[in-house]
Amino acid sequence: MTRSLSRAAQPTQAAILLLAFTIFGIYLLSSSWRFPIGEDGRATLATSRSLLARRTLAIDAAFASDEGYGPRAKIGVDGRAYAKAGLGLPIAELPFVATGLLMSKLAGLPEAHTLASVLSLLNPLVSASTAIVVYELCQTVGCSPVAALLTAIAYAFATFAWVYAGVDGTEPLQGLCLAVSLLLLIRYRSERHARLLSGSSVALACAIVTKPANGVLVPALGLYALSAVRARRLSWRETVPVLMRFAVPLAICVLFLSWLNWFRFGSVLKTGYEPHAFMNRFLGGIYGLVFSFNKGILFYAPPLVLAPVGLWIMRRSQRREAMLIAVASVTYICLFAKFYNWGGGWSWGPRYLMPIVPLLMMPVARAAATARVWRYAGAGLFIAGLLLNGVGVLVDGDAYHTAIMNVDLTDRTGFVQVGSVVDPSRMVNMPVPPDYVLPEFSEIVGKLWLARVAWDACACDEDTAKCGCRTSQLEKNGQFSSPPWMRHYPQIHPLPPYGSRLINPWIANWIHRSFIGNTPHPTMPVSRARASRSDVAARFHGADALSTLRTILADCVGDVANARADPDSVIPCEIQNPIGTPNAATSRIPRQTMRCGDSSSIAYGNAYSANTDTENTRIVRRSGPESVKAAMGSSHATYHGYSDEA
Repeated sequence: MTRSLSRAAQPTQAAILLLAFTIFGIYLLSSSWRFPIGEDGRATLATSRSLLARRTLAIDAAFASDEGYGPRAKIGVDGRAYAKAGLGLPIAELPFVATGLLMSKLAGLPEAHTLASVLSLLNPLVSASTAIVVYELCQTVGCSPVAALLTAIAYAFATFAWVYAGVDGTEPLQGLCLAVSLLLLIRYRSERHARLLSGSSVALACAIVTKPANGVLVPALGLYALSAVRARRLSWRETVPVLMRFAVPLAICVLFLSWLNWFRFGSVLKTGYEPHAFMNRFLGGIYGLVFSFNKGILFYAPPLVLAPVGLWIMRRSQRREAMLIAVASVTYICLFAKFYNWGGGWSWGPRYLMPIVPLLMMPVARAAATARVWRYAGAGLFIAGLLLNGVGVLVDGDAYHTAIMNVDLTDRTGFVQVGSVVDPSRMVNMPVPPDYVLPEFSEIVGKLWLARVAWDACACDEDTAKCGCRTSQLEKNGQFSSPPWMRHYPQIHPLPPYGSRLINPWIANWIHRSFIGNTPHPTMPVSRARASRSDVAARFHGADALSTLRTILADCVGDVANARADPDSVIPCEIQNPIGTPNAATSRIPRQTMRCGDSSSIAYGNAYSANTDTENTRIVRRSGPESVKAAMGSSHATYHGYSDEA
């Protein structure tokens, strides 16, 4: 009997293994093979390298220089900078960083290239593993192996997990930790092995170390653990040691994070994040995260439309599990609805809700397995999610956000306040980005628009910052000059995404450049002429803003092009403050210096507005050819100024 059951289970295990490798392979093909991609990823990698090489968490102080606008690090009590993000991802990156550095040393390859190649494997591996955990979760609520397998595929490719598998964020690791915690906790209820309770607590602690905000899920999971232990009808003397299995790892986690905060910042309550960060309008955040076309989770993960149906069905036979998933999800959504940057910056969909998507796939599977009508609905939602997130993977997100970085619609979007990291007593007004709240600027329609532009034989090069089309300059292309917001905002023209390729996956980008696009025409002339600061301020109003920005960028590009002969030369650069920030028309950056170097060389400039409030500006070195990227805050804009010839 046992032998026959084992043989019967073998095909299922083989299918799961095949599914994992298939998802992992597709994720790799969907990846850009760029790592790190954003400033959060750079700070995480810097922490990993610092841990590996110097046995310290301190990183370059330049990461802490984003005055008031969400720096990636904070200066500690010892005068050194520490990344504000959790330690989960830096620790997970350690073996990959060590492997990349070893490969670089043995093969004589540039460190940046080998690290990018090796670290690009991490999140696809984590995301593929999460899909398998989703399969196991679905079976715990009574779904057949086939239904669980289809749900795992839906999670992998019909939700925005597909997009986040190819980036450098912590969301995939958070999702895996929470999914494993829930799986082990549900299994404990049926199998009653104390090690499952301990494993669930350890997985939840790992999620909290990765991002402390996951601590809001402790009450929901803790109450479920208590009910599971009490269901065994143990005496209180027997119950307490079992509950300690769940409580001790979490207590150690809290003590560790408290010590870490005290060691770095002098107080157990100081985390490095912005003070007074939960100032957003609550109902507006709820609508934005769940229902809006801009960032609503129901648009970026269409199968989750069936989650309420599944929870209603689960209330009959899995009442406690349904309550756990519902309470955990509502708690998570309510927390980030109040967060000042609830949209997640330059991200596809509601980035902060990504970790709870694996949990919500359980009721989706339960609904689809119950009735034919829900199966048909699930199939339709799967196709919709596959197509939508396929576009999300295909088109580079930086390209779209660069195209709208000159948009100033604060009269429509408004501001949200957040405390300054440097001066907690001071509040900073943060403009709400248009892609958070205005449907015409939703990244969904924005990426569809750029996909049509790319199909029209247009391309941008991330190394030379050339943009163009096969027949003309990009600005003159009919598709590019007709953005989705043109009907309602005809006065706003898109900015060519200099230095950001339109097609994101490496293989799709190669196919596009080889068979559809061509070498784009240069649209940014290299010029040594430099406008005076007063002329810049005078011309930075109204319709002249875009042309002024190009002039300034051209000046910066000219200096970079002439510095390539000496990699250690110093480049003077001048650039305007991001449009849309308070007093943007009068805010200016004095001429700063940037040092040529690899991706680890970072220089910052402070921008001073008319009311002397310090605004955020970052000038970041990119790896590869001599190039400069000036990033104006994760929730504002990124300006590119690259050398045409380097």
